[in-house]
Amino acid sequence: YAFFCIAVVSLLLNVQLGLRIRAYGDNKNLLYRLGHNPEKYRLIGLAFSNALAAGSGALTCQIYGFTDINMGFGIALTAIAAWLIGIQTMKKIFRYKNFSVKIDCVACLMGALLYYLIVTLFLRIGVNPIYLKLLVGLILVILLKIMSNKKQKPWENNC
Repeated sequence: YAFFCIAVVSLLLNVQLGLRIRAYGDNKNLLYRLGHNPEKYRLIGLAFSNALAAGSGALTCQIYGFTDINMGFGIALTAIAAWLIGIQTMKKIFRYKNFSVKIDCVACLMGALLYYLIVTLFLRIGVNPIYLKLLVGLILVILLKIMSNKKQKPWENNC
């Protein structure tokens, strides 16, 4: 399912419709100035993201055989952590600075794999699951600090 989602998102964001959805995310006034209805692209983007979320929920229900209201807690933290780890790692590997749909989608998948590898290693070591989120959060902060630690030139401003 992950590879299917990456292929669909990559295909969508590289066609005209996807470019307009991305333009809405950056500056919705630009679409209005170009003569397009920004609300149309907001609704398409929301429908597409909800369709991906519904597909993930349906597969989760199919795998576990039941659903529970508490099944999704913590998934936002996991997604953000996976995205940050993947993007920072891919930026160091490929040394790219601009947005690339394919590289960013692969980075998210790689980040999720690395995140769950860290969680699995902590569980194998025997860390109490109560402290697992705290330790993973600390590792994430340390990893991001190490990866984003670059020397800034004195004439460059951070403004």
